[in-house]
Amino acid sequence: MNRNLVTAWILCGLVFSQLHIMQSAVAADDDAAHAKSLGIESQVIISGLDHPFGLAVQPGSGIRDVFVSNSGAGEILRIDPKKLNSSRVAVSGFTLAPFSKHYPIPVGPLGLGFVDQRTLLVGDAGGVSSESASKSKAANTSFSKLRTFSIPADGKTLEADAAKHTSSVKFSGNLKPDAQVIYSLAVSPGAVYLSTGWDDSAGTVLRASNSGSAVRDLKRLVATKEELGLPAPLGIAVSKRGELLVGQAGAIGDKRDSRLAFYHGTTAQLLLNLETGLSDITGLAYNPDPTSGRLYAIDAAWGRPSEGGLYRLDAVLVDGKQKIKAIKLLSLEHPTAMAFANNGTLYVTTLGPLSQAVSSDPTGKTEGTTPDPAVASEKRAKSGSVIKITGAL
Repeated sequence: MNRNLVTAWILCGLVFSQLHIMQSAVAADDDAAHAKSLGIESQVIISGLDHPFGLAVQPGSGIRDVFVSNSGAGEILRIDPKKLNSSRVAVSGFTLAPFSKHYPIPVGPLGLGFVDQRTLLVGDAGGVSSESASKSKAANTSFSKLRTFSIPADGKTLEADAAKHTSSVKFSGNLKPDAQVIYSLAVSPGAVYLSTGWDDSAGTVLRASNSGSAVRDLKRLVATKEELGLPAPLGIAVSKRGELLVGQAGAIGDKRDSRLAFYHGTTAQLLLNLETGLSDITGLAYNPDPTSGRLYAIDAAWGRPSEGGLYRLDAVLVDGKQKIKAIKLLSLEHPTAMAFANNGTLYVTTLGPLSQAVSSDPTGKTEGTTPDPAVASEKRAKSGSVIKITGAL
């Protein structure tokens, strides 16, 4: 295909209308006024969570349950958004592992995604049980897992080892533990994509086939760190045409170095790679409402907390070149995951203030081992929440 046609094709997926191109030309100082004009409102539906790092909305019509990785507690919660601060444990008993060298809190389940109304996919942090570790001959080997669960209609709590299928991803050699975490998932009709790697030196996107009844053949699709020169492909999404969108968070710090890359969903050909002006993209999502279809991102902004929040990504042409204008719609404290319901309501997990975050391994153990959650729980902040966002998104 002609490269210019490919470029125009991708741009059409990001440019939502000529009106939005015009709106994107407004100054950053006008973002708050623009958000207000859209009637953006937010509500905390549950708080006091222990480092929530994953989120998925159960498919179906009407107001559906929201599933959240309460990662620090090694469990997945099921939340009815109509009931404030009310939840049930959907899956429990996940093994914990240090999240990253920057934030070595022990976590279990991370990225979530639904294949259908009852089939939930869960990516984890690569924790290894003591039994598994004793059987492994490689001292620096970890097995992150993509687990498939059948969610019971009666709401019964499942155990983590009750997954109907598990695909393991073997990481070995010089990879550090935080290069191994399965951070987020994106589900499409034919494939499931997983972003891995929080470590500054790593970053890979995996792909598995999705037949609807089974998810199999989990393999590496593209090493984004090697191709783009930036680590941490955290936020991912799939367009209606099947392109894979990858938000490269970049190095942890105060640089606004996050980029948005478009890949062919099967061949992994890089189609477009744009600066965003954001610091640490941790989530991407299209609004499924047919009257919208717009693309949104959340920025954790680890080094610039005041800039953390929800952004709409608009396309602009500057001197004939394609650019992205990130319009801030809502301030959020360290957002980690996002998901839309079919009616256009957006849900976001946040960590909240991180003042109590530890600067070294919570247990004093060697990096890469599984921390004792009973010890670590005394030191970690439990200020996470799920926020419901409505308005003209």
